[in-house]
Amino acid sequence: MKQAVVVIHGMGEQIPMDTLMSFSESVWATDSDLIDANRPDSSTGAKRTTNAIWFKPDEYSRSYELRRLATESLPGRGSTHFYEFYWAHLMEGTSFEHFRAWMKDLLWRSPRRVPQGLGLAWTVLWIITIAAVTCFLLSLLPSEGKAGTGRCWEALQAFPSAVS
Repeated sequence: MKQAVVVIHGMGEQIPMDTLMSFSESVWATDSDLIDANRPDSSTGAKRTTNAIWFKPDEYSRSYELRRLATESLPGRGSTHFYEFYWAHLMEGTSFEHFRAWMKDLLWRSPRRVPQGLGLAWTVLWIITIAAVTCFLLSLLPSEGKAGTGRCWEALQAFPSAVS
């Protein structure tokens, strides 16, 4: 029995495998629910305090560039293989126009086109958008000794009572 965990991300400038190592250490190596203290450490033979993780080349891609992290097998669970897909370097040339078109498609779609289960997220996106536009417009108004952001904060505090 084997299972695969694929971590997909594209935030920031990453050191290769750094995010995957941090993730696998927290969900496998240091998770006290998975550490069997009665089983000796596979590297030292001493009492186990963490679970072992090994870097291995991926034999299916036939490339030594692609690495995976592998765990030892647990009784009844098998081993787990962790893979990382970092996509940010593939997204060159994205312009503000691409972002604007994506946001327009997300916001201006018919509620019937919103996938089931994402209705709440779509509604929250609309609320955030309305709040951001309101704050922006309020910051443009002349203020009477108050900064534009203070007026925005007052409007946002009044928003929940105006809705209910």
